[in-house]
Amino acid sequence: MNDPAHSPGASSPATPRRSWNPVRAILELFSSVRLGIILLFILFIYCTIGSAGILYPVAWNIFDTENWRHEFVRTWRAFEMTEFEWFHTPFFTALIGLIAANIFITTIRRIPLTVLSIGVWTIHAGIIILCIGSVIYFGTKVEGDAPVIRRAVTINFPDHPPVTIAAMPGASAEVRTDAGAYFFQVSQVQPDWPLMSEPDKGKKAYSVSVFIRSPKRQFIRQLLDGFPQYTEDIIPGMGRAVKQPDIGVPIVDDSFTLGLAPFPQDRFWVMNSAALCVRDTGTSEWTERPIRGLPRYNDYLSSPGDAWSDEPLPVLPLNIPLGAATGKEEKADPLGEAQVRVIGFLRYAEARSSFAPGGSFNPMAEVTLTGGGTTADFRLLALDEKEKSALKGELELRLVDRESDVQAAGTPQPHKLTIRVPRLSDEYPGGEVTASFTRADLIRSQQSPPPPEFAGDTPSLMRAGVPFAPIPGSPFEFRVRQVVDRLQLSEGQAPTVAIVEFRYQEPGTEDWTTFQRWIFEDPTRNRDMPIATEEKPNDPHTTREPDARLVTVFEPKPQPTVLLIAARDTGRLAAFALDDLGDPHRFDLAAGAPTEVRPGLTLTLKSYVPDAQRVTKPFIVPRERRDRDIDTAQLGNLVQIEITDRGESRRLWLPFHAYAVESDALAAANMGRYSPTEITLASGRRVELMFSRESRRLPAPVILDDFILTSQVGGYTGITSSIRDWTSVIRFRDGDQLSEPSRVSSNNPAEHLGYWFFQKTWDPNGLRYTGLGIGNREGVYTQLAGCATAVAGMIYAFYVKPIIRRRRIAAVHATVAAQRAVTERDVLLGGVPTPADNDDILASSTEVRR
Repeated sequence: MNDPAHSPGASSPATPRRSWNPVRAILELFSSVRLGIILLFILFIYCTIGSAGILYPVAWNIFDTENWRHEFVRTWRAFEMTEFEWFHTPFFTALIGLIAANIFITTIRRIPLTVLSIGVWTIHAGIIILCIGSVIYFGTKVEGDAPVIRRAVTINFPDHPPVTIAAMPGASAEVRTDAGAYFFQVSQVQPDWPLMSEPDKGKKAYSVSVFIRSPKRQFIRQLLDGFPQYTEDIIPGMGRAVKQPDIGVPIVDDSFTLGLAPFPQDRFWVMNSAALCVRDTGTSEWTERPIRGLPRYNDYLSSPGDAWSDEPLPVLPLNIPLGAATGKEEKADPLGEAQVRVIGFLRYAEARSSFAPGGSFNPMAEVTLTGGGTTADFRLLALDEKEKSALKGELELRLVDRESDVQAAGTPQPHKLTIRVPRLSDEYPGGEVTASFTRADLIRSQQSPPPPEFAGDTPSLMRAGVPFAPIPGSPFEFRVRQVVDRLQLSEGQAPTVAIVEFRYQEPGTEDWTTFQRWIFEDPTRNRDMPIATEEKPNDPHTTREPDARLVTVFEPKPQPTVLLIAARDTGRLAAFALDDLGDPHRFDLAAGAPTEVRPGLTLTLKSYVPDAQRVTKPFIVPRERRDRDIDTAQLGNLVQIEITDRGESRRLWLPFHAYAVESDALAAANMGRYSPTEITLASGRRVELMFSRESRRLPAPVILDDFILTSQVGGYTGITSSIRDWTSVIRFRDGDQLSEPSRVSSNNPAEHLGYWFFQKTWDPNGLRYTGLGIGNREGVYTQLAGCATAVAGMIYAFYVKPIIRRRRIAAVHATVAAQRAVTERDVLLGGVPTPADNDDILASSTEVRR
């Protein structure tokens, strides 16, 4: 009987439809190999962009390397991330989590756990463990650095608390006692002072010299680290105290003791962090206001007038409020209730001063002088003693009250020479004479042809055309031969000197004795010089002390070659220039128009501002002029902050400091700058501000015991290139206990209480400090465990699994061969293969596949 349900033409029963299950859908999605490939591709692109950046053409000719630009996406304004931060974003963490979930679910659902699949399971488990360790590592990573100073100088008085200063040149302290005030200052540090005393002769010690000013005397005390028995005092100009007959002992003053002790560092500064450091003026410890979200690679300004640049400036303001500060002792924030926010950031800038209109009357002129094939620019300030003149006084800007005073100010004023002769005898009771003259007067008076006996005296101002004038009440006569304005001396000074010739007749004879005197405004410079004759040529080095019978006083009035004069009442600017005869000539100047003020000398007025005010702003250094090391170390960074206190707001630019150290003595050249900015709050409270990094307290202070340099034999003989490696010997202070010494170098870190310490920088000038890199390594062992697990799985999958498969295949082949032998025997005996025999062969093949 046929079943109607299966008869031809009968319809098939409907297949039951499964209801949609979101859990099943998610499992199906994460069981997809396609999803895993997509996620891995995204991870590859993300890592490539973050680490290697992108390369793209900027012109059509792609075969020219100059037309390609390389950039890091993470440095764009939308991101502003370091490489570490790029791999610590929520997106990256979520991506790693999705990949781990895909691997886990795919493994559970698609790969049965068998002897042959153990390797795959182990590899996947290792990858997941590695992902977990990486999340822990990047989520807890802290890295920074700190300078560790080698030694401190301890100062102990019987009735005074101990005082400690860093063993760094310039570090100082003052101690007031009943006997008076003592001043101590580290003057010199030498890392390898040779010992000359037995039994330590031939050894070297770390030497620190301290200048001491006591109520009685000044001296220097030399301290040798590890050898306090060799402490000695040195008296400037006299040598060691022990060698002085009136002292005879090593120590001049035993009312106090000095020693060397370790200088523990209890903090480190976090890399790629930012903080506003604040303290009361006169105190030492800083408090910090962390700056979160500060840009790193691009410039941000509230207005284009906040900085100078050679290129147009984008106006991109910041608004980062800063919370209350924290510090070493959780001190109160010195800024109190003042509101502080960051409103600007510059990646690489330097402070520059310029002048702009809008101040009180303060004439400023910018000029260009061209002559002799050279061109030079100058900026002159009439009210600034240092900047009102240039070229050793040959160019000057002066100020007068009224326009009517300009002509008189531009006319050279006469020099004044006073000569006094004391009483010499009844015949010569002494007298005084005064002469006033200008350079032009001297030139004109000497324009007549010289007498024949002076024909070889070629300099025009040294001719003898000027007659001698008598000095009343004396046998002396004089004549002014020359005035030299701004004589260039070896020490860099340029005074005006008058060269005056004196003569007198010897009693009872007709012979005259003649000599010259070089007369300065400073009489200690005056010198007498014999007159050159044909028989006795003048030696310029043959000078002698001035003749005491002649007292000379010179009051010079040097006139600049080019003089600019600004009138206060009109604000107008005039120019005067001296010609070859010393006469002044007035010129009217127009901005930008060259004016020939002397033959071969052209003056161009670039700008003139009668009410100039000094404006100091950052100048953004062009990228092609930036020092790469300074840029990498953030030393070109500046932030602009706005402080609002009691309704008053002020804006300040603050430069970056690598370390917020307590004094300039701790900021050695290689440690960075030290330039706190002082302000006065509305309450009258004075505080200091510094832009630096966040600092964190170490679990145990670190101490520098020693510093070891390993030289590179045959290496470059520069400052540091001949050093192969540098090693710091450090200890850690846990309470009153010191740990065993640890040697750290660049590739040999030391661990203590969860932090690792490695060599980062050093002081090549005196080995006075070392720079240690400091960081933690949370999750590293989890990462290592993941890597080891994955490697073990790979070993199993690529080495153990093939062996198992080969053995199983061999076993199947043996089973099949045996079965075929039995079958052939049965056939020969007249039998046929049974289904059970075929099932055995299939089972063996299945087992091999497993």
